[in-house]
Amino acid sequence: MRRVFSLLVLLGGLASPALAQDDPATREALAERYVEATVRDGMSKVLDELLDEELRVTELPQEQAAWMQANVPTILRTHLEPMIDDMEQAYADGLTEQELQALVDFYETPMGQTLALKQFKIGSRQGEQFVAFMTNYLTDLATKFCAEFDCPAGTLDAVSPAKN
Repeated sequence: MRRVFSLLVLLGGLASPALAQDDPATREALAERYVEATVRDGMSKVLDELLDEELRVTELPQEQAAWMQANVPTILRTHLEPMIDDMEQAYADGLTEQELQALVDFYETPMGQTLALKQFKIGSRQGEQFVAFMTNYLTDLATKFCAEFDCPAGTLDAVSPAKN
C-alpha cells in the first residue's frame, strides 16, 4: 500500500506542469510582448499589402474598390483583435515563463522582427493553401459519402464554395 501511495505521489509530481511554478501575470505580460512583436507590429503593413494585391487582382469597379479600401481594414481589425487576444492567452497558458522569455528575447531583436514579418506573410499564403485544401477535401469526401449514402439536398453545395 505504501508503494502504491508513493508511486501516486511521484507520478502526480511529474505530471504537474512547469506552468504551475511560474507567475501567471508574468506569463501573460510576456505573451503580450511576444504577440506584439510577432503579430501586431507587422500586421497592418502586411494586411494593407494583401488588400492592395487582392484589389488589383479582382478588378472591382473604382467605387467598389474605394469602398473596400476604406472599410476592409476597420472591419477586419474588429474581428482580428479578439482572435489575437485569444492567441495571447493561449501562449500564456501553454508556455512557461522561461519559454516565453526566450521568444520575446529573440523576436524583439531586428532579426526576430524580420522573421516575424516573413512568417506573417508565409502564414497568409499557407492560410490560402489550407482553405483550398479543405474545400477540395470536403468536396471529395462529401461526393464519395453521398454516392454511398443518401444525403440531404444541398449537401454538396454546402461544402463546395465554388458552387455557391
